[in-house]
Amino acid sequence: MGNDLYTLAGTVNIPENRKAEFSDSILKLLYMGGIRKTEEMELGGKKITVVGRPLPDERGIVRFDYSIFEKYKRNINTYNMNTCELDAPDRGYQEFGVVMNAVMIMQEAYSEGSCCYMAEGKPGRVNVYAALIKALIGVDLTFPGRSRMWDMLLFFHGTEEYKNITGDDIWKAYPWDHCDIFSEHLMTILNLGPDLTVPEKKFEGRKKDFAEAPKVSLIYYIYEKTAQLVKNGESDKLKRYLKKLLDSERKDRVAFAAEDTVYGDIAEASLYLLPPLIVNVFARAIGQEFWETWDSMEIKGYSDVIARKGDIDSEEGGFSVPLYKVIQREDENEFIEYWDDQELKFTDKMKECFEDWKERFEKILPGKNFEMEPFLAEIFTELEEYRKCRLADKNFVTDVLEHKNDVNYQKALLLYKEIIDKDLEYFPELTHRQAIRWIMRESKDEFCYTEMAAFPSLLINRKHRFEILGF
Repeated sequence: MGNDLYTLAGTVNIPENRKAEFSDSILKLLYMGGIRKTEEMELGGKKITVVGRPLPDERGIVRFDYSIFEKYKRNINTYNMNTCELDAPDRGYQEFGVVMNAVMIMQEAYSEGSCCYMAEGKPGRVNVYAALIKALIGVDLTFPGRSRMWDMLLFFHGTEEYKNITGDDIWKAYPWDHCDIFSEHLMTILNLGPDLTVPEKKFEGRKKDFAEAPKVSLIYYIYEKTAQLVKNGESDKLKRYLKKLLDSERKDRVAFAAEDTVYGDIAEASLYLLPPLIVNVFARAIGQEFWETWDSMEIKGYSDVIARKGDIDSEEGGFSVPLYKVIQREDENEFIEYWDDQELKFTDKMKECFEDWKERFEKILPGKNFEMEPFLAEIFTELEEYRKCRLADKNFVTDVLEHKNDVNYQKALLLYKEIIDKDLEYFPELTHRQAIRWIMRESKDEFCYTEMAAFPSLLINRKHRFEILGF
């Protein structure tokens, strides 16, 4: 399966004055999302693979290839601190891919210009990812580009890959909790269909009343005036007029509106309606589809309409969603290294492990000739045989080796070995490697692997390690 279901349309363009802030947030997001970089260390004459926090090299390139929650080594993916670009050719659609999606959604939120997170060829929903980002790193995202729905639609129309995207596609992915609502843009994408909405009450006022007229009534009023001009044989003249009008700034349109003619009425309407709404009524009047008429005019169109009170509704602020729910876990047993002041959702079984570790730790007595490094190498040899274990954090290995003469660290390592060797005593006729390969590898349940990852995670979490193990 390819890696193209989730992509970015447009260009990542983070403003220079926000690049440092953005990249700092991305580094935090990668770490908190469980993304790591594998590397090799030598231990007791044996090379072992460990994982470390992704950090930029001397050229500002951040490399990563592993998720501690997916437990799968991928090809190298990168983030560029200088350009804020993500290159993730091997991302998958599981825990690793979830974080890559979150990075792309941050790129959209921070970018100026056209940049949109896409899911299966359509504008992707961002609410849940924005809630996840808030939970992980405390950043409240907004998506100003999605407020301007007509601009989005026009951008997609101008691309080959996404030219068939509709206003309905954009509307379905609208991030209510993270976006202002510009009613002019909403009105536009909802009124570009083949049929114009006939208002219950038609507009019967004068130009001075346009500002307060219901938009649907104003659109239909301009349609009737336009249709009459077409009927009178003024199609070509009207098209030339519209090309000039719809590419003009507001001050020029105000001047055009001073003319006491139907053309002046259309110019007055342009102060309150975006260009596509006026083009659409012209297209209907001449019997064409909207995009056929729009493309033939070769205009960019103004964006400076007069907003009424209530035309812009501000977002209310987003909610947050913890990572364990997004990656479809029932608990936070795998999140011990992130355990800080907040309470995590541990199962009763994991809480029993904490009590069991505490009790067993107090009873362990290392021998006088205990050698830390070869013993740790032996542990890694067994973990490799299981094949389903999370790779150890580099901080765990270096911390243990730096305290190789510390009795508490020796006791912790002996306890870790006991956890890994659980139930191996039932097969005395087999070596540990044989027992693991032939029996234990498949017979251990998922919680056993979780416990085997949880203990070293506790050892690098000094605060809660002290609470449970006392050092």
